[in-house]
Amino acid sequence: MACTLPLTLSCSSDEELSPGPDPDPIIPDKGIVSLSAEGQQADITIPTAQPWEAESSADWLQLSQMGGKGGESVKIIAARNITRQERIGYIRLSNAAGTRAAADSMQIVVKQPAAESETTGVVLTSACYRDGKVYVKIYNGRSSESSMQQLGIVSGSSFSFTDPDATYPEKEPIVYIKKGQEYEACPYVILNADGEAKGKFSIAGEASVNTLRVKQNTVYKELGELSNSGSATTHFTDGTTIYMGGGIVEKTNLGYEQTVTTNELRSYDTATGAEETYADMPVSGQGACWNGTPVIIGDGGIYYLASGKWNLAATHNGEVKAVNISANIVYAVTDTHICAYRLDKDSNGNIIATADGKTAHGTTFGENTRATSDGRGNTWLLDDSRHTAYMIDGNKLTAQRCAPADSLASDFSFIGVAGGYIYALSDGSVVRYEAGSSNPQPLKMLGTFSWTGETECVNGVLYNFGGLTNFRGTYTASKQLNRFSPSDYAPISVSILPE
Repeated sequence: MACTLPLTLSCSSDEELSPGPDPDPIIPDKGIVSLSAEGQQADITIPTAQPWEAESSADWLQLSQMGGKGGESVKIIAARNITRQERIGYIRLSNAAGTRAAADSMQIVVKQPAAESETTGVVLTSACYRDGKVYVKIYNGRSSESSMQQLGIVSGSSFSFTDPDATYPEKEPIVYIKKGQEYEACPYVILNADGEAKGKFSIAGEASVNTLRVKQNTVYKELGELSNSGSATTHFTDGTTIYMGGGIVEKTNLGYEQTVTTNELRSYDTATGAEETYADMPVSGQGACWNGTPVIIGDGGIYYLASGKWNLAATHNGEVKAVNISANIVYAVTDTHICAYRLDKDSNGNIIATADGKTAHGTTFGENTRATSDGRGNTWLLDDSRHTAYMIDGNKLTAQRCAPADSLASDFSFIGVAGGYIYALSDGSVVRYEAGSSNPQPLKMLGTFSWTGETECVNGVLYNFGGLTNFRGTYTASKQLNRFSPSDYAPISVSILPE
């Protein structure tokens, strides 16, 4: 059952309309949405033009999408109420990460009357996302008194009680639900290309009167392969273009170590997909663009690319881990110092670099610390082993500690920085960190993704490339290109659709 309702939202602080299990909440006179006890959907328009995310106080109440970019038409969905008590739930809308303060929020207040009669048939009463999984409660209102009423999934549904990705066939668990009992199941979810799954459950072959729906935005995509020959340890951006090059072509550890490296430089245009090749880099290091001109700094010098060749702008000693350019000052981070150079042009239009100070940064980096940019003109160093991200802030490093989702877990690796947030993979989840906060915010989504190698941010989208793959002791450069778009993220929606 569906309808369209006018919606009045009430602005709230933590003192009013706080979602929770309060059995006797204070209800305002206006802004209440009433939905039928049989379960109902109601169309609403999100009253904000900014990115938003939603959170429900009850597992029987959900929006058809739990986040967006503002102004969407969505549905409020309430599952059937099988109890003999009226119930009230709340959906809080908050502006999404990086827009406005989290306390600036609005709430939808939903009231649902008690069931008028005893519930019959098989009914899905509530559903939720919890700890990376989907759970659904199934009530047996059938007339049968048998104790052998087996739980099942209706054919054609996008759910399974066995792992669809298992290497070997699994046996489906046998669960019996007696009359009048409610059982919480945790099915595997099989999302389609649009990130949606729908289906019904059954008891003793009788299908549920309502449908479980799961909707998750697609934020990760494999884009194919690039033509790079090396692991792309040198990389930087300019507009929509990612420059990448250098690194290891192949490394073997079979009784002896043999490493083949490259100084190639290529680019990938994220807007068109076009690739381009340039003259080999004269040094192995890091780079950035100054007024559209690629600049590379490594042990031996500072070079810029012009007229198809690399030209020396100044000498530099020491390996470089990251480079950032602010106005006409380039900062090069080494293991111990930040070296500043002032960029200019001589009378012939050649770029020159003049030393402008050298400051000890006092930081010891882990072995696999990687450089990346955030799409906002900042360069970062991401240290997985120390769970710390360092932003180059002029002649100093601003550190942000990022605590793992599980303090006892060792599985932690940074993804990148986008939209003012730091993203990482921690204990099997994708997490984000607000600027200045070490507290992880796990993204409410099913599954995770592979993210190894290097990262750059372009227009708020994180691109993953380079790195090495290992096959029987031989490491070779990866050509895979992947994309993670945080701006497309919304918390997963898990709802019970009425018939």
